Amino acid sequence: MIVTLGKYLHRSRTSRGLRTLVMTDSLVSLGMFGKGRSSVRALLRLARKMMVLRMFGGVRIVLRHVETLKNMSDGPTRGQRIGEHPS
Repeated sequence: MIVTLGKYLHRSRTSRGLRTLVMTDSLVSLGMFGKGRSSVRALLRLARKMMVLRMFGGVRIVLRHVETLKNMSDGPTRGQRIGEHPS
């Protein structure tokens, strides 16, 4: 999903060069996209795609960690209202 966001930001002329904040509860994706490497081949491929978008596409995505229980996007993806987290 972050690579898809990166491609969208690369195509958008108004957002090129601007920082985009992405909140995630996945420490794996936080570390992988932050360092640009992974020992898992499929994740390494995604990390490399994102690095290319960052280096040559002007995409600036900043990842920050949020606890799972405070993640606002978890509720709507599981049929809850915005702000609700499935118990």
